[in-house]
Amino acid sequence: TSWRISNAVSLHGSVYRGYRTPTLNELHRGFSVGNTITNPSPELDPERLTGFEGGVLLTRGVASTRVTGFWNQLEDAVTNVTITAPGVTPILRQRQNTDKVRARGLEVETDLRPFDRWLFSGVVVLTDSEFAESPKQPQLEGNQTPQVPTFQLGATMTYTDPRGFTGSVQARGFGKQYDDDLN
Repeated sequence: TSWRISNAVSLHGSVYRGYRTPTLNELHRGFSVGNTITNPSPELDPERLTGFEGGVLLTRGVASTRVTGFWNQLEDAVTNVTITAPGVTPILRQRQNTDKVRARGLEVETDLRPFDRWLFSGVVVLTDSEFAESPKQPQLEGNQTPQVPTFQLGATMTYTDPRGFTGSVQARGFGKQYDDDLN
């Protein structure tokens, strides 16, 4: 939902719930990468997400900035859980449901259009995503969620010609992230 406060200020917010059933690969197909073997699990439950976000859009002249905060809780998250002790080869993992993953953060986007055909954009995303409650896998509790960077940066420069040419250059960067559940 959005609310326009004035020509320069708009508020937005949403609340949501959703679910995702495990894929056939997660249920029945294992795989290996290097010295890591990941086994499927035919007894996986669907993931359930609950979340909300809210923010503000500020516009002035040729510039606009959007600031959005978010909070999500994923229950029964399907995760590749490490079974073997660290340092044991091969590394054995299995897809399992974990109890709760929580993600919260802030996103800031800015657009600047100094000329009709040029657009400069930037984005910063800060995310704290962790295994919040894991009685089934106590070794995970408090660990960061795999593959989720602590911050992301992006910058884009776009040129648009009304006769049919559009060109864009983009740069992206990201912060620390872990490859596995044990961090």
